[in-house]
Amino acid sequence: MKKLLALTLALLLVILLLPTTALAEGNEYVAKIGDAGYASVTEALGVANDGDTITLLKDCDLSNGYSAVNVQNSITLDLNGCMMTLKSLLSVQGGATFTIQNNKTAGGIKVECESVITSNNKTVVKLIGVKITEADETKDKKWLFDAQSGSTYYIKGCDITWGGICEFEGDSATIEDTTMKLTGSKDAFIMEESTSRLEIINSTITGDGAKLFITPDNNNAGL
Repeated sequence: MKKLLALTLALLLVILLLPTTALAEGNEYVAKIGDAGYASVTEALGVANDGDTITLLKDCDLSNGYSAVNVQNSITLDLNGCMMTLKSLLSVQGGATFTIQNNKTAGGIKVECESVITSNNKTVVKLIGVKITEADETKDKKWLFDAQSGSTYYIKGCDITWGGICEFEGDSATIEDTTMKLTGSKDAFIMEESTSRLEIINSTITGDGAKLFITPDNNNAGL
């Protein structure tokens, strides 16, 4: 009887220690989807399904070598106060809605590559509360956003420093409660079709590149 009681207590102790053990083993994870941990953001993006939220657990890199990181499902990337160094272009495709958010004062996106986000095929890109900075301001930059084929952008509560351009071809963009410091020498925003729409609400856009270039001149730009 005493042996049975001792065995029962031992099993109970093991069960009670399981969550602590799992957490300790999960320290190498940089991101999670639900309760599942992943060693890289690229790995998490590769398995994420529509409606999933990828939450960062520590500062990390996002890279796919010389190729773009493709996002083809409607997912959310929660920076969770962490700093993500972007080393490859983010390419949002196939009508996906891709949201990057950060509800904490710390963290953001540090960009090491020459462009940040490209999108096509009626995709939706949302940046909520995200700080974007350049890792090296001396290097030439291309696109902050390169929107094609009717993409829609929502930028809200962000703090962005960038030396390139934002290009929209038949697309719409809403920038709200956001500060943008555009340090490049080229035009800041290019709206290339009559269906393009740019709306700027309660936001400040400054810098050498803070020029709005619209062609043709019958675009719907709300300032």
